[in-house]
Amino acid sequence: IVSAIIGSEAIFMFASFDNIARKLTSGEGTFAASVELFSGPPSETSFKNVFQLEDEELNQYGVILADWMNSQGETRKYLCKLHWLARALMQFQDVLSLTLMEVPKASPDLAEILCRHHCYYEALVHLRSGILSLVNMNANATITMLRPICEQFVYSTYWDIIQDEGNIIRYNSWLRTKKGKPTFKDAMDKIESDLKRRHSVISNRISKIKTGIMQGYHILCTWTHTPTLDDSFVTGGLGAVQGSLGDWLFCIHMYNITLTNILHLYVCQYPMVLFPIDLIRKWGCKMPVGVFVDECSGAIIQQALGEKSTLKLRTVLFDDKEVSEKLEHVNQFGGLTDEAIWKTWEESQTKPPGSERPSDLLVLAAQQKVQIRSMGWAFDYIPKRRLAEELSDEEEKFFRRLYGE
Repeated sequence: IVSAIIGSEAIFMFASFDNIARKLTSGEGTFAASVELFSGPPSETSFKNVFQLEDEELNQYGVILADWMNSQGETRKYLCKLHWLARALMQFQDVLSLTLMEVPKASPDLAEILCRHHCYYEALVHLRSGILSLVNMNANATITMLRPICEQFVYSTYWDIIQDEGNIIRYNSWLRTKKGKPTFKDAMDKIESDLKRRHSVISNRISKIKTGIMQGYHILCTWTHTPTLDDSFVTGGLGAVQGSLGDWLFCIHMYNITLTNILHLYVCQYPMVLFPIDLIRKWGCKMPVGVFVDECSGAIIQQALGEKSTLKLRTVLFDDKEVSEKLEHVNQFGGLTDEAIWKTWEESQTKPPGSERPSDLLVLAAQQKVQIRSMGWAFDYIPKRRLAEELSDEEEKFFRRLYGE
């Protein structure tokens, strides 16, 4: 399914808790993904479309701010920047491998094979929650969510490097035991060292990115720990107002600063996003997974980075060994004819049985892209899905005491 949200004036209301419970359980075992494909330059879109926000998630502020394009003045500029950054970071789903290239001989559980990029997917989940809090004007929840967003994006990069070095056992150990994760500073030191080794031509840029992330992270720690009187946001006590307009604008700026640094970090880690490929024309339905982005994703990333910065990085990194080797591989393949592309679809082993032929190549490209993205989400979280374990006698006694039974 190529996910899209079309504006609706209706606000869905739950009649009872049973309705809520059914809503929260009906989607168990399914994973939604959305993609953007278009002709020409990318257009602005609402947060509602970017994060598939549903009407029932939005309060009276959110109904207005989720469609931020109707805003005016400086606020519109700030929200526009934020929406491009969020959309750009979502495009990196396409350069992440789905599984291990070499499966360990003794892999007793799926997590050790499939959950390669858990922190990245968690970062997107947290980012959605943070933006939802932002449009609902809850400044406290918004700023508190930004530190885990930053951490998840950074640790995703760190663990990716560790796995590329062949230390998959260390990553798997952390994934299951919570042990072995370095401090945030040590993780950033490792990332900086690896990126400078791989891309020495942009060493100064990498140092600046690290400095920016570290400075922003220290500021964000204020709201995770115990904020002082000066650091606390304006509050209406336990009323509806949680943060002043100034506090809310501060949140937007912190998101834009943090996500800008993260985006630059990810471009350094995955430089092929600067060199988009017409994947469906090049390979049809037999395209490589986890290596390249298509032209639409590339255009969104360029919009978030800025044209000047994108062109400069593209020029500098064109002769980078890591980039040039992949581009040489791409150039070994000529473009396919329409007929040849449709043949790859007919021969595809991954299309659903009995599926109808897409109406055109753009729809085919969208279907391929959304299928790969949804597989990425499913591979990461399927190992978590298991039958609920029964409570031990001790745990059952504890809960009975807790609720006075």
